[in-house]
Amino acid sequence: MKFIQKDINRRLLILVIALLVLYSTTTIYYETRLTKLTKRYKTEQQIFGGLSPDAVLQELNSTSDLRENVQKYKEYLEKKYDDLNTLNNNLKKEIENLQAELKLIKSQIEYQKAKEIGPTEQFRLFQSRTEEIAKLKEKIKELCKEFKAYNITNIYCTQID
Repeated sequence: MKFIQKDINRRLLILVIALLVLYSTTTIYYETRLTKLTKRYKTEQQIFGGLSPDAVLQELNSTSDLRENVQKYKEYLEKKYDDLNTLNNNLKKEIENLQAELKLIKSQIEYQKAKEIGPTEQFRLFQSRTEEIAKLKEKIKELCKEFKAYNITNIYCTQID
């Protein structure tokens, strides 16, 4: 061993051994770290594997189909609403026509009764109608005064003044 002692520097040998130990520990550390990362990558790949571009496209297509269905349903509901609105307006017009017809029939019945009773009843009927017209004209004048107070103009109010 004397031969080894004379030729080899002990410090250099210790330095080489220390470097080998350091190199082996770092290699072991990074190898274990790399295996952990690959395992983690594999598990996350399994979890998020469904998020491939095809899956994203499929999800996008399903949402666009859903949007199309919602749009069709919305159009259907709007059409039905328009149909019901038109029907409602027609029914309101029919109600107004029937009410006007009812008023006409009632006035004809009153006139017929007044005709059967005699000329005095006709005069009273005519007088009551004239009084009703006068009352309505007064109400219209009052409403027109309120309109003027609020600076509202109406074509019927200009005709009355």
